[in-house]
Amino acid sequence: MTQPALILEVADDQWAAALAPKTPVQVVQDALNAGHEELIANGKPADWPSELGWEVSVVLTDNDAVRELNRDYRGKDKPTNVLSFPQFETGETVSALPGMEALPIGDLILAQDVVATEAQARDIPIWQHVTHLVVHGLYHLVGLDHEDDEQAAFMEQLEVLALRRLGLDDPYRFDRVGLAVDEEASAQ
Repeated sequence: MTQPALILEVADDQWAAALAPKTPVQVVQDALNAGHEELIANGKPADWPSELGWEVSVVLTDNDAVRELNRDYRGKDKPTNVLSFPQFETGETVSALPGMEALPIGDLILAQDVVATEAQARDIPIWQHVTHLVVHGLYHLVGLDHEDDEQAAFMEQLEVLALRRLGLDDPYRFDRVGLAVDEEASAQ
């Protein structure tokens, strides 16, 4: 199985120290791999070309950059933890140009301060929270969503299974005990 190709930009110097002892590439690539493996194991996305790998662009940046994108694309003038910008609309026919080895499926942009604050509130390492947010964002890039309870339950189940592949706990356990945190925002 071809793992997703990663284009990573670390646009805020705080990220390297925040993710230590892991590296940004290690954290993001591991998350993409686990998320991808769980999608494939569950037959998702069924209507995408199976012969191609995927390419995901990830930007690790600061609150100001994410706030600006969130304002411009979602009408919400505040930073959020992760924004997802899918290459394809849900239901759109997904195809590649001849000769393509990897299908660019979209962009994920993470805000360092928001992510760090949420990780601290959950008493988990930042790299662990980033891992969850990258898996969550990846699932938005392939058309999954949490607009209703059924969609949310399916998406959360896939996320939990993907994170288990990496030996990580259920990230939604915090929500079940009432810890209020701002969850992912999709720019769809």
